[in-house]
Amino acid sequence: MPKKIFGEGALLDMFYKTMRENAPAAWELNEAFLAVWDPTVDMHSWTLPDNFHVHVKVMDQEKETVHFLNQPFDVFYNVNRPTESGRSLGANCIHSIDGMIVRELTRRCSYNPEVVNTLRLVLEADNGTSPLGDTMTDDDEMVATLWDHYNETGYLSARIIDHLNADNIGYVDGAVIRQLLDSLPEKPFKVVSIHDCFRCLPTYGNDLRRQYNIQLQMIAQSNLLSVLLGQIIGKPGRVHIGKLDPNLHLEIIDTNYALS
Repeated sequence: MPKKIFGEGALLDMFYKTMRENAPAAWELNEAFLAVWDPTVDMHSWTLPDNFHVHVKVMDQEKETVHFLNQPFDVFYNVNRPTESGRSLGANCIHSIDGMIVRELTRRCSYNPEVVNTLRLVLEADNGTSPLGDTMTDDDEMVATLWDHYNETGYLSARIIDHLNADNIGYVDGAVIRQLLDSLPEKPFKVVSIHDCFRCLPTYGNDLRRQYNIQLQMIAQSNLLSVLLGQIIGKPGRVHIGKLDPNLHLEIIDTNYALS
């Protein structure tokens, strides 16, 4: 709430000037989320690459005056209904991606080595791509769904590892799956997380940091933001957001600042 902190005048103007100059992409995105607010809906929804479905109700504040001991008191409560404007879209969208990173780190760091080894053997025996059969199992449907998300966003969730088998491996690109498996830590380990706080045994500290960097790199390479904004405004596939630095992902993987 910059106006509440800086007031009207030179300090507020300097805040906006600093944001535009020092964080141009983030600030432009912040303004975009404000601009795309739909005053006619009572809920915003989107789906993340690991097939996590997000549904966020639009909550408005209602005031009701009640009387107690002959004195009026204003009581406020939330009501699910459309509002003319709102600031929650940006925070909710970014926080949903934060949650996906937590889920992905857990999947990647705590993977089942037997499942991964079996999948490598299945990949070696794969003879090429092939469509799924008419009768699809739950695993087949999840593989198809996650692979569709990958084709759309460029981000492949490690969730697909638990659903791939000899019957559906031909539906995906084996080289992409091998790349996913090769990016996992050498040994699995347990991770305890609370939002963006991650804990593991000291032995695996650098493995955890690298897995986090891999997540940032995958997101930087993807067009996830375009896909999510397209879903939010009800125009899937029709939003394209460019990148200020298309080579940024090349530097992310070796950075040291992300988790410390």
